[in-house]
Amino acid sequence: RGQAKARQLWKQIERVDTSNVTKVRLKIAQALELEAAASASSGQASDSAKRNQAIALLEQILKDRQNSTATPEAGIDLARLYVQARRFDDAEKTLKFVIDLLGDKRTLIRMELPDEAMVQPQVKAAKAALARLKYERDAGREEFEAAEKLRKQEKWLPAVRAYQAIVKDFADTDYAPRSELHIGDCLLGLGRESQAVAHWKKFIEPKPAGPWRAQAYIRIIDYCLEEQLDLPEAGKYAQLAQSSLAVALRSPKGEAGWQAAAFDVHLRVGLVSLVTGKSDDAVAAFARAKAITDNKTTAERLDALIAAAKSGQGVIPEDCRASGRRGHGVAAGEAGPSDKAALALSMGVIHLVVGRLDNAEAFFCRVAGDPTSKDVRSRRPMPGATRAQLAFATFGRGAVLHAHRKESEAKEAFLASLKAFGDGSWHDETLYRVATITQDLASAKFGSASLTASAKAPEPASPSAKPPAVSKAEPLTTKQREAAAKAEEERLATLLKAKGEALPYWQELMKRYPKSPRVEQAMYNAGVLLCELAEVAPSGEQGRTAAARAEKAWKDAAFMLNRFCEFYPKSLWAGDAYVRQVSMATGRMFDLDLASTIAQQAVGWAKDITEGRGSLPEAPLLPAWCLVERYPTYASLRPTFYDCYQWAGLVAHLRQQQDQAVAFCRQADRFDDSLRSRSGGETAMARMIAVVQGARDALTPEELLDALKDDKQKTGILLADLSLMTFDPERAGELYERLLSGGWPFPRPTPEVESYLFLRIGQALEFQRKHDEAMTYLKRLYDPKYAKYPWTADGIFRIGTWAYNATQDPDDAMKHWEYVFKRNPKHPEAERSLFYYGLTAMRTKEYRKAAEAFTEYLNRYPDSRWTKRVETELLPQAQKGIKENRG
Repeated sequence: RGQAKARQLWKQIERVDTSNVTKVRLKIAQALELEAAASASSGQASDSAKRNQAIALLEQILKDRQNSTATPEAGIDLARLYVQARRFDDAEKTLKFVIDLLGDKRTLIRMELPDEAMVQPQVKAAKAALARLKYERDAGREEFEAAEKLRKQEKWLPAVRAYQAIVKDFADTDYAPRSELHIGDCLLGLGRESQAVAHWKKFIEPKPAGPWRAQAYIRIIDYCLEEQLDLPEAGKYAQLAQSSLAVALRSPKGEAGWQAAAFDVHLRVGLVSLVTGKSDDAVAAFARAKAITDNKTTAERLDALIAAAKSGQGVIPEDCRASGRRGHGVAAGEAGPSDKAALALSMGVIHLVVGRLDNAEAFFCRVAGDPTSKDVRSRRPMPGATRAQLAFATFGRGAVLHAHRKESEAKEAFLASLKAFGDGSWHDETLYRVATITQDLASAKFGSASLTASAKAPEPASPSAKPPAVSKAEPLTTKQREAAAKAEEERLATLLKAKGEALPYWQELMKRYPKSPRVEQAMYNAGVLLCELAEVAPSGEQGRTAAARAEKAWKDAAFMLNRFCEFYPKSLWAGDAYVRQVSMATGRMFDLDLASTIAQQAVGWAKDITEGRGSLPEAPLLPAWCLVERYPTYASLRPTFYDCYQWAGLVAHLRQQQDQAVAFCRQADRFDDSLRSRSGGETAMARMIAVVQGARDALTPEELLDALKDDKQKTGILLADLSLMTFDPERAGELYERLLSGGWPFPRPTPEVESYLFLRIGQALEFQRKHDEAMTYLKRLYDPKYAKYPWTADGIFRIGTWAYNATQDPDDAMKHWEYVFKRNPKHPEAERSLFYYGLTAMRTKEYRKAAEAFTEYLNRYPDSRWTKRVETELLPQAQKGIKENRG
């Protein structure tokens, strides 16, 4: 299918590009097609002929020597075809020709290339192909590949015979020792483990540092540890492997296989040293392995093993060791049953740490028993294993499942470990994992899909703000909107209920293991979870009981987060905890004094980190069996720095501390990386500063503020309006809704406040592109009891403008504008309403209505910005239209 698609594309290219370079590349494509056909069924004479045709095409390109990069491309492909035809000398000459050609600056000038970097990929490819030629020439390669194919097909005996023939016929090649190594693999495949190990030992004996012996050492060590639990024998070959590695790597050319196996050799040496209590040797070996690997995750995991080695405590919990030994007592003599279980558990943890999950699972199942095994003996637990060891083995199986992202099964295993041995010292990690999995499963099952924010936010509300254009969409019916709202409410409640099941585990962890390094995350996560649960507390319901429940929920969340900040003031999560507390104190409890105190702490936290940039607190060293967590980086904390300073600025402004508010907002502006928070080049904090300094009108009318009697209600409206002005319509809308509901801690809104909230909720929804929902709130302003309030006309004006943008229905828009300029002639939006009314009437050829509107406009606004246009252009056009209609 790929070849067919390629042919189609080549034909398209041939049609649209007739340049000489493209013609050359199409010849290369033709050669590639012939090569593919030749490779499809090897051994036929026709295949050789097709390959020769491809070679002839490419040879002609090189003879033509066109001044383009297509020539060396053809050369590299030609060399590969020469190798396939076993014309090694021709391949070598061709590759040297390509390298010399691209090394000539005059060639680059003729190719019109600005610098040598443009052809470096081709030079690199040609040099690599040239270096590989010696392997292509190697005798025995074909035979070795055939043997490898048999082994991969698990045809063990034929593979053994093929490898033995290579050892005999090609003894002086690199394929001979590789074949010796794989003969042992085949014996293992046949179930002859002892014969395989004996073969590898015999292979090593005459030349311990010889080629491919490293892999043989690794196989012997793994067999001794994994199958025999024979620590002395594993230790013997680990030491021999380590000394041989040093010899092999000192060799001028090195010995084949050793460089690639160096990580695994160091890992085995460290593993054996660790479980025998040789801490210094283990630290050195793991450090060497870490220095070699280029996998960042593996390097981080090795830190846990290094820390375990330095502590001298091993890699399994103390209550899982045999007789409380640091090591396992195996090297000194015969191991007892619990020693063997402890060794198997240690092996399981080490493999778990370095990501060898299948190996880890095998060790844990060996101790706990594998219920899925066909072998009845393998289903039973290891004889002599203690209750703690069996329970930890179950934990280990859960850790493997967790690493495989099988969260539900992992949770069951962790809970089974808790039940089997409730006093286990490792259960802080068990509880941590159960809690996190519980929350993750809840989010995966009931969480909503995230929505991508617009790259540019809509212009927030102000008396003269232009509404955003809204794309036309099929409007939802009232019934559909209500159903969708109810479904979302039920989803959120279900999500929080499911996530809330993690809270007892966090609390148990803190209670039972107060000195555990997991307490920091437990306390933080519990606080965040309590915040989320408080969000769905019945704060919108009426009555003392509902209000008391809501107040208690928020106080519980604030208490937990405050406790967290007291215990861990330098934590990388403390900033978020401070921000949540400020938000609660300001937007839930409306205690500005408390909010100010916490805001100062938040700013202090942000200042400590930003002024000491690059010196973040180090993550605590966790035991080897713990899950390695990703801690926040400086870059990831920037939004938190922004929130710390932003909330500090908001609180200072609400407390009339304007100089301090400006200073905090300027600091916040430094960390504003969100495109969503910008409109026309103005950032959220720049707008906030303008409001604080009086350079921009505040959103909340003074008339409304004077009418408000409840301080919390007043603070809530101010906070919501500031959020709307500073590009956060979601936060604003949520607070407006709470104010409208009159739930704790707000009083029921008066009609005056109610009408204002309808206006602002409509704006908040419109700026989130929720046009239909916005209209349902704004149209409630038509209730006669709201007619006397100035913001009612403002809202109805916006209905007309937004309705026109959304539906392009002039009749619908005109009736709303007519309401404003007729019912509220002194309103600031009356002028625009009258002008828009007349302009829309003109566009729909209702000339009489247009003329009446423009005449009224000139009477009302003789010196306005549009007066001249109306007088000289629009009114005459309307009058002309009336005359034409009469005619």
